[in-house]
Amino acid sequence: MFVANGQQAATFQGLQSIKEQPVLLPVKFIAANIFVAGMTAGVAGGAAAVYILSDAERRDKLKDCAEKVGKTCKNLLNSKPDAGSFE
Repeated sequence: MFVANGQQAATFQGLQSIKEQPVLLPVKFIAANIFVAGMTAGVAGGAAAVYILSDAERRDKLKDCAEKVGKTCKNLLNSKPDAGSFE
């Protein structure tokens, strides 16, 4: 710190720490929430995958469903649009 005209002036380091403190807490809070949400989604997705794939009957149903969705998407992508299809 130095004195100019009878007043003390703050150093750059002091100003920098004052500016960073109010922003730092919300950034950490948001980052922690994103991390926890990602972990929760991963655990739930993993548990669902294990539950579905653990039974042979469910695997067959899932395979049939995937084939139906694949055929539907292929038909939609390969079809030529009519003149009135976008109305």
